[in-house]
Amino acid sequence: MFYRLDSTRVTLREHSWRCPWILWPIVLPIAVLLKLLRVRIPSSTDDPPVEMLHPFEVDTSVVPRDIRDKLRPLEKDLESLGFETQITHLILDATHATTICWKTFLHRDGKTLARIHYRQWRGVTPPRTHLFPIFMTPFNDGAFLVSSGSKPDMLAPESV
Repeated sequence: MFYRLDSTRVTLREHSWRCPWILWPIVLPIAVLLKLLRVRIPSSTDDPPVEMLHPFEVDTSVVPRDIRDKLRPLEKDLESLGFETQITHLILDATHATTICWKTFLHRDGKTLARIHYRQWRGVTPPRTHLFPIFMTPFNDGAFLVSSGSKPDMLAPESV
């Protein structure tokens, strides 16, 4: 099940992340106006708007070759750091014109996770592509530190 993103609920802080600071005097008044008028604008996010991830788990061979080729250099880097086991997710979100591909690795220590995150949004021309690593490091109290090679595009929920 896919959820529809509601751009009217995007905060001004989140809008500010989408453009260089020098453009804020132009973009933020427009964002305020769009919010006041409750105008919905097409958008995409790095967080897949799905109910569950399990249905999107696929064999790597299902991922289109052009995406696999883009992931391969980061994959080699992670393997050289001791990350081994892989789970692949391919999320084809027609509602938001977005393709998300994740390759998640478990470190040989059995504790640390790394993910290669690929997202392509075809709602703009030319399509916007984002590719970056994410590391999930556990603490002794059961909490995790998540380090991302990307800037945020949405505020995390208070519980995260």
